[in-house]
Amino acid sequence: SLFSYDIQSVGNITDFIWTRQAVAGISNPATQGQGNRIDEVLNNTMDHPVNVTYVVSPLNPLNCPVVDGNLVVTVNPRPEIINNPQDDGACPGGTASFSVIANAATIGYQWQVRNAAGQFENIDVNDPVYSGVNTGTLTLTGVTEVMDQKEYRCVVTSICGASVVDVSSVARLTVHQLPLPVLPPQFVDVCPGTPIILTPGVFSNSSYIWEKNGEVLPFETNDTLLVNATEDATYTVTVAHNICGNVAPVSTEIKVIKFVSLGVRTSDSCADYTSTLTPVVLQGDQPVEVFVWTIGSSAYYTSSNVPDLTHMFTSMGIHPVRIEAYYNSCQIGDTVVNIVMNDCSIKLTNTFTPNGDGVNDTWHIPNMHNYPNAKVQIFNRWGEYVYESTNGYVEEWDGTVNGKQCEEGVYYYVIILNKDSESGGNTGVYKGSLTLIR
Repeated sequence: SLFSYDIQSVGNITDFIWTRQAVAGISNPATQGQGNRIDEVLNNTMDHPVNVTYVVSPLNPLNCPVVDGNLVVTVNPRPEIINNPQDDGACPGGTASFSVIANAATIGYQWQVRNAAGQFENIDVNDPVYSGVNTGTLTLTGVTEVMDQKEYRCVVTSICGASVVDVSSVARLTVHQLPLPVLPPQFVDVCPGTPIILTPGVFSNSSYIWEKNGEVLPFETNDTLLVNATEDATYTVTVAHNICGNVAPVSTEIKVIKFVSLGVRTSDSCADYTSTLTPVVLQGDQPVEVFVWTIGSSAYYTSSNVPDLTHMFTSMGIHPVRIEAYYNSCQIGDTVVNIVMNDCSIKLTNTFTPNGDGVNDTWHIPNMHNYPNAKVQIFNRWGEYVYESTNGYVEEWDGTVNGKQCEEGVYYYVIILNKDSESGGNTGVYKGSLTLIR
């Protein structure tokens, strides 16, 4: 502390000799001086006041000492911070505090915060966020994220006033950033088996709890979850902050496209081994957008609007046909069916024996059942009709006309298969003679 004193006496004496001995608790060594003023900076190293005595001797004009006087000065200790504040942290809305411990000479505390300009300023005692602004402990209540990394210090004073202070080291507030996990609300029309990586965000000081359809996945604790989408499911993640606790869980729903079971319905036109193939969904209700047909080395595409495929095979026999179903570019069905192409050509004989013995009693034409639109006409030698059918050859000619047996002999036929009747054409015409023998 700075000690200044003007020495005065009765009379005209203006010059003095003063001495001060070394005193325990005062770091200054013994000293002396001459004049009418004492100026010294006395340093009290104790935590309590220490008295210092100055012996003052006036000098007469002949420089001879006269009666001495004693001046007792009480040197108060400096305020001193013994323990500095430590950094602290809090969750948003939580509480933090900073504390100092000062020596006994300290009678005043003022906490300060570093402002945006980088300067420390006194904290207002009326600020609702702070309490204990003028005590050894500063408490912060309801901290917010904007307070993150703010710096604080404490200035302590003694009875010597604001000119003699001690300033603590700087302590920093950390406001823990709460995790804000985010997942897409839905994954719709996911191809079966598609890998999906769920990432709610990477957060420090946090752990992850994953659930599938409400059941905890015990071995999944990372910040990402790999899902092989094979079924509809809801996945939920809860992020647990190691200090601030759990945050509200977030969920996502995965909708997987379903598989279907396929079959093929055939319609054999018996026209040059041409068949109409119709896809059939045997099981499943998933819509189909595209059918892919593979016959031999060729691929064909049909849509759900026009699903049928008309194909001309190269020969009769068994032909494997692969059919795949797709929705949203995902394969949802795949099967192979065998398409059998029979010999549809009719076999015409020129003789039959309608004698009632049960053998060859009608004129039988093999494969005529394949031509339901065929027209068959039979004439006698005078050009008269003895048989006519316009809707296929279902009832074979038994050698009678209007219930009466026809004579033995040669008859003539005209067969129009009408195998392309749907387009209006008349193709496949056969003409020839037939002998009736009894």
